[in-house]
Amino acid sequence: MKWMLPLTVLCFPLAAFSALWGVVGDYDLPRTPEGMSRLAGLEQPVSPTPGERYLLKPVLGGASVKVFLDPGEESEETLAQYREKIKEAYNNWFLNAAKEIRKSGRTQEFADILPVLDKGIPVEFVPSGEDIFVKFEDRQEVPRLCGAVAAPACYLFEGPKIYVSKNPRSQKPVKGLLGPGSGKLMFANLMHEIGHSLGFSDQYAQARFTTHPIYHGDKTDSTVMNKTVNLTCDDADGMINLIDLTLGKRRGGRVGWRSLCRNSKTYYIGGTALGNGPYMMWPKENGNVWMLREYWADGIQGRELSMAWGKGISLFEPFAEVVVERDAIGRPVLAQGPRGEKVYYSYQYGRKMRFVTAGDKILLLERRERNLPKEKSFDKIIIAFTHNGKSALLEADRRSSYGSLSYKEDGNALTVNLTFKKGKVEHRSGNGGKDALPHGVALGMAAAPGAVSMQAQVKNQLVQKERAELERKLTEWYLGL
Repeated sequence: MKWMLPLTVLCFPLAAFSALWGVVGDYDLPRTPEGMSRLAGLEQPVSPTPGERYLLKPVLGGASVKVFLDPGEESEETLAQYREKIKEAYNNWFLNAAKEIRKSGRTQEFADILPVLDKGIPVEFVPSGEDIFVKFEDRQEVPRLCGAVAAPACYLFEGPKIYVSKNPRSQKPVKGLLGPGSGKLMFANLMHEIGHSLGFSDQYAQARFTTHPIYHGDKTDSTVMNKTVNLTCDDADGMINLIDLTLGKRRGGRVGWRSLCRNSKTYYIGGTALGNGPYMMWPKENGNVWMLREYWADGIQGRELSMAWGKGISLFEPFAEVVVERDAIGRPVLAQGPRGEKVYYSYQYGRKMRFVTAGDKILLLERRERNLPKEKSFDKIIIAFTHNGKSALLEADRRSSYGSLSYKEDGNALTVNLTFKKGKVEHRSGNGGKDALPHGVALGMAAAPGAVSMQAQVKNQLVQKERAELERKLTEWYLGL
C-alpha cells in the first residue's frame, strides 16, 4: 500500500518570511514554466545555469535591480527615505563581503570578485516592468499580506514581492529591554527579505529545511538570515559561494577556500562546504518517487527512484553494508549492501538521509534529524521499509529521558504506539490489524459446532502474539538508538 510520507519534514517548500548561510532549495533549477506553480516544478532537471529564478544572476550580468515601490499613502519625503533604505540593503550584501575579505587580509585570493563587490548592487526604481515589488506597511497588516501569523516581513515568490512592517516595534523602546529600535529592526527585516530575492534561504530552526541540501555551510550561527540585525562573516561566505555557484566557478581548485570567519576550519568548493554531498534526494509525488542527484566536478546527474512499498527490506533484519565512499570529513556517502544494494547518504545540518536501493527501487528510506546546539534537544527519526511483506512506516521522537514511537503497517491496518520514560515502556496503544486466519480456517474448512468462537480465539491469539513480538522488536530498536 502507498501512503504520503510526512512531507513536513521530507520536502523543501520555502517559508515566506525570516545563519549561517544557505541557498534556497530551487536555486539550481530552471525558471518555472509559465502557468506552473513554483512547487510544482521542483522535480525538474538541474539547470546548467543556476540562479534563473532569482536576482543575483542578472546583477552579475551587469543589470540593475528594477524595483517598484508601492507608494501607498506615504509622503514623498517618506518614500525618498524608503528608496535609500532599499538601495542600502541591496548594496550591503556586496559591500559586507568586500569588507570581510579585506578584514581577513586575503584580497589577492578574491581579486577576481572584489571589483564587483565594491560596486554594490545597482537599484533602479521603475513605475512598471519591475523585477521586484516592495511595500512598507503597518505591522497589523503585514501578517495578512504575507499569509503568516505575526510575520514582521516576508518575501513572496509570486511577483516576486516583499512586504515589510514599517513599525515592527514602538518608536521608543526601553533600552536593554526590547532590544533594537523599530527603525533598525525594519532595516534588518528588509535586508533579510532582500537576501531571499538574491537566493538565500531562511536559517532559523523552523524553516532550515528549505535550504538546498548541497549548497549551504556546515554549522549554524546567528546572521541576518536568522537572528541578527547586521550582516556577518557567514553572510560574506554565503555571498561568495552564491556568486561562485551562479558563475560556475570552482574557487581554490581541488582544495577549495577557507571561510572568512575567524578561526573557522570550513572549506568551500563551487558553493559547497566540504562535507556536503555529493548525493542529494528530492521528493516527488508525495514521497513515493524521489529524484537522486549526484553532484560531481564534471557535472550533475539525476535519475528517479520509486518506493518499493511492501517489496523492500525489513528494518529488523541484519543488513551488513560496506562503505565505498566517504565525504571530506569521514562520513559515509555511498555503501554497498550484502546483495549488491547501493546505499546513499546525504547530510544537511543536523539531518541525515539514508536510502537503500536496488536498481530504480528504494528498499528502505531513513531520515534522522538531531536538533542542533542551543535548540531544544531531541532526535526525530522516520523510516519507511517492508515488514512481513507489508509496507511499514516508523516515526520516533527521542529525548534525554523520554520519547515515543508510532508504527503503521499496511496503511493503518496495524498500528503500535509506545511511549518511553527512563528506558522503559510507559504506555502502549494501537489496533490489532487485519491478521489472516490459518489457511484451513480461512477457507471454511472448520465448520464444526463452535467453529466461529474457535476462529475468534485463534485470531485473537495470533494477533496478541504478533503484536507482542512486534512490540519487543520496536522496543529493542528504540532502546538501542
